[in-house]
Amino acid sequence: SIPASGKYRRRIELIPLGASDPVAEYELPLYVTSTNIMAFTFTMGAVFLSLGGFVFLVFRFRKLVNSMKIRWIVIIALYGAMTFAVLNVPIRIFGALLNALSGPFSIFITGFFSEILYYTLLVSLVRLIPRPGIVTLTVLVRYLLNGMVFGGLHLSDILFTGSSIVAKETAFYISGVTRKGDDFEWTLPSTLVVALSLSLADAYINLTNTY
Repeated sequence: SIPASGKYRRRIELIPLGASDPVAEYELPLYVTSTNIMAFTFTMGAVFLSLGGFVFLVFRFRKLVNSMKIRWIVIIALYGAMTFAVLNVPIRIFGALLNALSGPFSIFITGFFSEILYYTLLVSLVRLIPRPGIVTLTVLVRYLLNGMVFGGLHLSDILFTGSSIVAKETAFYISGVTRKGDDFEWTLPSTLVVALSLSLADAYINLTNTY
């Protein structure tokens, strides 16, 4: 339900990486002056997309994996590990330092890894294997590696990771890359359509994470 305006209490726990017990707990007031309909809309949209994508994956996972060649699965695993190594690791290690040194301009540095480099790797993978489900498996490999190495697997990840997967898969499918498969031609107009579709998908993902 939509929270009503008023005064609430929020509880904050600080838990070190690898620990299970909090080292500090804070309980602070939280004031809600008005309901943000835009935030509610994006959140509910992410919920429905994530649940729909999860149900679809559960019923189609075996068929999806069986339809792939062994070398495709190996390539997907390598790309998933590569995106984790060149994106998650540097941002996780140096992200706080960049924020401290660059302030609001750190987005231009971290954005190079999280946006430009990431989508370059993702598009190159889909160009090698233009099939539906490739993005899903690659994102899941990266997500599991991040969870195992850095910890922090949360129930809310289903919401954000699930909606991110659905948005990217939809962008590649609508633009024709995974829909046409090997028949897709990488001409300038079609490439611009792919770029526009991925831009809209990424804008939706960032809005969902923001709200």
